[in-house]
Amino acid sequence: MAGRRAAAFQAYYENLPLRASALPDGPDMQLYRRLAYGDLLDINVLDTRQYRDDQAAGGGLAAPNPGSLDPNRTMMGREQEQWLLDNFERSRVRWQVLANQAPMAETDMDDTEAVSVFMDPWDGYDANRRRMLDGARDRGVDNLVVLTGDRHRHHASDIKADYRDPAAPVLASEFVCTSVTAEGKRSRHGLLLGAVGTRQPAHQVRQLPAGIPAVHGDRGPVEHRFPGAPVRRPARRSGVHPGHVRRRERPPRRPTRQ
Repeated sequence: MAGRRAAAFQAYYENLPLRASALPDGPDMQLYRRLAYGDLLDINVLDTRQYRDDQAAGGGLAAPNPGSLDPNRTMMGREQEQWLLDNFERSRVRWQVLANQAPMAETDMDDTEAVSVFMDPWDGYDANRRRMLDGARDRGVDNLVVLTGDRHRHHASDIKADYRDPAAPVLASEFVCTSVTAEGKRSRHGLLLGAVGTRQPAHQVRQLPAGIPAVHGDRGPVEHRFPGAPVRRPARRSGVHPGHVRRRERPPRRPTRQ
């Protein structure tokens, strides 16, 4: 198994535009890193695949269980977790961003009072998620933005301290994005947001149409744009203003040059 892993990492490194810092060492390869853009933002690129414990309850849909709540289980490994908290501690930039592979906000697929969540993303590693978010808050990070893939469509979510308490504080804002080839509403993944929408409060999840997102950030607002339905997220001077996502009308199309 170690030999196959080493060969896979070597092929991965040789065929993708990775930095020399990611050069594999046999079956080991460090992919998490920090990208700093002056005093504007830090992007912490996470690796949530290589160091994780096996998924709880077989990795599918399940209620929160001893495995998913176990504080000894980890999504990112203790070394990477401490690296991230150290970055939060010393950073003084305007925006803190996590580039993340698996959705972090809770996705409750049950439209009753029961809870049914996916065990593969962060819902299956609740203790690790809580340590990370609490660590960010304790270090004064009040402008945390999470950029995530995996869902084959776009939506925006509030990451809350307690999803059962409507008054619980918002700890971060998550934008889930997809690839340009995903089918959006036409795909089976359209069922995901349909189920979420029946359970989660309207301010917590916003379903967005398929499209190509472009995030523009400066010392003021952050915009997350999609063809046909731009979404604007107002910002305070200290960072994102949680809990406010509103739609705007599509801007007029520019005339085409002949």
